Amino acid sequence: PDGSILALGEALQGAGKGHPSVVAVTLGTGFGCGIVLDGRMYSGLTGNAGEVAECPVAGGTFDSMLSGAGVQRFYERVRNGPTALTARDIGDLAESGDADALAAWRYYGAAVGSALGTIAAVLDPSVFVVGGSVSARLPLFRDSLEAKARSLLAPAAAARLLVVPARLGPAAGLIGAAEYAWYRLRNQ
Repeated sequence: PDGSILALGEALQGAGKGHPSVVAVTLGTGFGCGIVLDGRMYSGLTGNAGEVAECPVAGGTFDSMLSGAGVQRFYERVRNGPTALTARDIGDLAESGDADALAAWRYYGAAVGSALGTIAAVLDPSVFVVGGSVSARLPLFRDSLEAKARSLLAPAAAARLLVVPARLGPAAGLIGAAEYAWYRLRNQ
C-alpha cells in the first residue's frame, strides 16, 4: 500500500501530474510499487495490483534485489567481502569517485531497470515516478536503470520510456492518503 499511496500523491500533485498512467516505485528498505490510471489508484481484482516485491528478477526477488540492503550486497560483491556500510555510505563513496561504489550503483540500476522494464512491458505506463530513500541517489544509477529497462522493451516503448524522480518527498504518502480518503468520501 505505501507504493500505491505514493503513486496517488505523485500522480495527482507531484511528478506524475498530467500523465494518464503513472507507476510509482519506492526504493528503500524494500521495493514498493503503485499504479494510478486516469487519476485513480488501481488495485486490481483482489487488491494485489502493484504488489511486485516478490516477483523474480536477476536471481532474486524485486524486494531482495532492490532494497537498500541490496546496494550493500552489490558493493560487497564488487569489493569481494562484507563491509559494514549503508546505502548512504556507498552513495557518498560513489559521489567521491570510488570506482567500486560506482560499479555497485550501476549494478543496482540494472536490477531496478530489469524490474521497471518488466513492469513497462506489461503496463506501458506514461511515466515511472521513483521515490523512497534510495531514490536520492538516482543520479548514480539512472543511466544503467534506463538502459536495462529499454533493453527489455519493444522499440516504440523503449524510445518513450520516461523515468522521473518523485517531487513530493515524504509528503507524497500523506497527500496520497488524503486524496484517497477524499475520493472515498465523495463516492460512498
